[in-house]
Amino acid sequence: MQQKLIEYKKAGFFDTKIVDGKEILHLATPCRFRIIETIVEDLKSNCKSYKEIGGILWSKPTILEGEIIHSIDKVSYIRNAIDDNPRTDDRNSSNAYLPDRKEYNKILNELFSQGYLPVKFHTHPVHDTNFLCSLTYSDLMSETSEQDQHESLQPLKIGNQYLLMPRALIVNNVFLSNAIFIGVYNGFIAPNEFENSKKKIQEENF
Repeated sequence: MQQKLIEYKKAGFFDTKIVDGKEILHLATPCRFRIIETIVEDLKSNCKSYKEIGGILWSKPTILEGEIIHSIDKVSYIRNAIDDNPRTDDRNSSNAYLPDRKEYNKILNELFSQGYLPVKFHTHPVHDTNFLCSLTYSDLMSETSEQDQHESLQPLKIGNQYLLMPRALIVNNVFLSNAIFIGVYNGFIAPNEFENSKKKIQEENF
């Protein structure tokens, strides 16, 4: 895994940033993410309205006509382990996601061995007992929580190197439309929240 990071750094896919005395690799900018249609459809079919799911989007860095493109053409769903042990903070599968550590490490090894980079993702459920509330709930849930933002600052340690990749938040409201919200945040290259970007898109569409 560490050798692949070195290769990608030499190829120009990474920049570095010093945080608390540690050198952290992060994606070089400008860059774009491209998710193939079959993965979008797969995410739509697997999203649950009543509980959080998550996993890893497999991102392959490439250069196309001089532009860095991160193509996402695979997805691995990882079991939500939040309910495995008793908790006292009211977090459960309906409002939180904790990846199964064994599955997570196995996927990471497979992913790096095939030349991919990991974009961790989780969903926010939009289910509500009140149908009318469900129609507007997705707008609220398509924002990162304080916990999401905190975790997005935790780099992945690979050997003696640290890597901070962007994360993705996915919201799918089947009550409202067949569309799906996929927001990429942090990784030192994207905002931690989507309010401003959503406003910009709404203005453009209007």
